[in-house]
Amino acid sequence: MNIENIETDNNIILVQEGEEKFFENFLKKNNIYWGKENKEQSVIVLSKSLVGVIATPIRKIEIKPKFKEISLNHVMRLYFYIEGYNNSLDDELLDITNSNNFNGISEQFLSSLQQLLSRGLPKEYVLYDENSSYWKGHVNVVSSIKNSKLLRSNPVATKYSHLTIDNSVNILIKAALRKLAKNSSDVLAKRLLTYYEGVSNSDVSGEQLYVKVVFNPKNSYLKKICFWAKMILDELFIDTIPGNIGGESFLINFDMLFESFVRKIAIEVPEKNFSLWKQPRIMGEISFEGNNIGNRIFFPDLLYKESASAISNDFKDEAYGVIDVKNKAYNQFKPADIYQICMYASLLNAKVALLVYPAFYERGNEIMFIDYKFSPMKYVSAIFVNITSNESDAFLKSIELFKKRLLEILEN
Repeated sequence: MNIENIETDNNIILVQEGEEKFFENFLKKNNIYWGKENKEQSVIVLSKSLVGVIATPIRKIEIKPKFKEISLNHVMRLYFYIEGYNNSLDDELLDITNSNNFNGISEQFLSSLQQLLSRGLPKEYVLYDENSSYWKGHVNVVSSIKNSKLLRSNPVATKYSHLTIDNSVNILIKAALRKLAKNSSDVLAKRLLTYYEGVSNSDVSGEQLYVKVVFNPKNSYLKKICFWAKMILDELFIDTIPGNIGGESFLINFDMLFESFVRKIAIEVPEKNFSLWKQPRIMGEISFEGNNIGNRIFFPDLLYKESASAISNDFKDEAYGVIDVKNKAYNQFKPADIYQICMYASLLNAKVALLVYPAFYERGNEIMFIDYKFSPMKYVSAIFVNITSNESDAFLKSIELFKKRLLEILEN
């Protein structure tokens, strides 16, 4: 397939002959509306917040991030941090030093899997329940006595551990291989699938399978391949139209991903003073001729030292600091962003209003002073988090520096 790079100053795809059915299915799967007028003109206009790869029956389209300073690898690293990073055992997930080009999810997965299979399928001790005629393993004495009184042929109720390939890791990997094998052109996935004949099939989500895997120092080398498998199951679109050779396709909303990245960093600060709302709050009701016809809501990204039903705020929610995340690297303190954060601060009786932006180097904090006497906020702060470091150690140091600067603003 040809590789076509789409620059994000327009994110326009000109649909070629033979791609119509593919794009109908792909856009529907990603909940993207393809308007009648654009469809008639064979044009797709994607949001500039989207990044990813689209493999049609005749070409491969790479949708690059809107910032020229970063690549798809940097975006994927944020995804890894949000979904899979827990401690130092996971540092490999964050290192993109040797990843000059993004090779695709399935390519990364299959390449890693071939290396894994050279060592053999991972085996684990799995606990089984069994009724036996003799004592072994961990016996449930009470149940066994009841079974004996009932004259059952296998009265001993026991649990025992058995070393097997039919474990959570291999079930997850097999599920991913089965999905890739639906693509008629993926010969490698079909071949590797034959190694997993003794492993159970599963049709649940990648997230449901992934959470069943227990990682430890002995099997930490499996973390990355398991994560690729999870992503294949939950994020990848496989073209199964008969006769088509389209491969993997996926889209990620970079703006939402950056917001989730910042939220995870804040929520994991040990003091636990940061909080998220699960539901938006009502700002006010809309009335027409005395009748309520709707309302307007507000939903800050992060709150610091929140108090529910605060007396000082007329028994409504209150917070010492309100934080809004903006995936805007070039233009900070835009009027709309200032209006929004100041409104949040006013509604929540906040003392600190803070905007978070991405950066491509270790950038210091900035402040915008508001020169209006009756403004509820006298200034708005901006803080930056560097997302470009390739090495995992440098990336984690940038996160720690961001935490330090964040707390300095909120606690001073």
